[in-house]
Amino acid sequence: MSFTSYFDKAVRYFRPFNWINVEVTSKCNLKCTMCPRRAFESPDKNMDRDLFVKLSRDFNLFKMVDLTGWGEPLMHPSFFEFVRIAKSKRCLVKYVSNGVAFNQSVAEETLKTGVDWIVFSVDSPDKTTYREIRGADLDKVASNIGYLSELKKKNGLKYPLIDIAIVISRKNIAQLPEMVKYSKEIGASRLVVNNVHVISKKEDIDILLFKIDQSQRIDEQQRDTAVAESKKTAAEVDLDLSFCFSSFEPKKLDRCVLDIEKTMFIDSEGNISACCDLGHPVPGYLDCNTVVKNTQLNFGNVRNQSIMEIYNSKAYADFRKRIKSGVPDECRHCMLLKGI
Repeated sequence: MSFTSYFDKAVRYFRPFNWINVEVTSKCNLKCTMCPRRAFESPDKNMDRDLFVKLSRDFNLFKMVDLTGWGEPLMHPSFFEFVRIAKSKRCLVKYVSNGVAFNQSVAEETLKTGVDWIVFSVDSPDKTTYREIRGADLDKVASNIGYLSELKKKNGLKYPLIDIAIVISRKNIAQLPEMVKYSKEIGASRLVVNNVHVISKKEDIDILLFKIDQSQRIDEQQRDTAVAESKKTAAEVDLDLSFCFSSFEPKKLDRCVLDIEKTMFIDSEGNISACCDLGHPVPGYLDCNTVVKNTQLNFGNVRNQSIMEIYNSKAYADFRKRIKSGVPDECRHCMLLKGI
């Protein structure tokens, strides 16, 4: 480890917050079938440079800056300038991409600017299923992820870490073991498995692998077999397999898995929320007949206040207190608070 890397790591150790999600753009180049964006009107907006620069003055509070919100980060024309600014604050830098706008030049710039961690959202190893869910060309996405992986090897680099993330549902659960092999083949070091944690459209209830309504019919044997086989396959091919939920059965957790006392979200207009879901007017179904129509909860805007002024405000402090003692009304639709 170089002195600079060691020094940066030591500096980050003493920072009070783990990470901040910065929505550099709310624009997206896909219309994925399960995406909550399709259930409400989302403004297509790039964060302006002046706002990002002002915001970056407080990046010394965070160990990591995740340049991701509910848009495709690579659609911002100044994306890699923003990466450089965040890296200059000695932060780890991460972003999540659907991979469609990712290409060889983006891969090269990703290495050049020192990005530490990339998560690619890929919901199937099968071209037809992938296109059905994401409406894009799987071969193109996989080819570019593979190019990044080979570029890392060629240059003897450990970073960026490359994760593949999949949202499992009835549409793709049978393909999960194959997805493990596929992730290894295209150069990922980990496959991250998520459930649909916000059900924003009534028709999405039919694709869930867990019950929120007694009328649902779920093939539990197929689901559990696929999960077990994927774990076995991951051990065989030496791939880290991570499930972002503890069960398919709802349960009450002691606290939000995001640890909102040490993380926060800022949308493309500068509004601060506890998480990405609360940063947007997302509808959320509790069952087939009950929907929370708008869960948006903003605490202030960084154009007018500093991050710490907003974090220490009464409204934000009261929310953190409420989520410690139970499930706030604004969060009752979120499956993460039920361990799913």
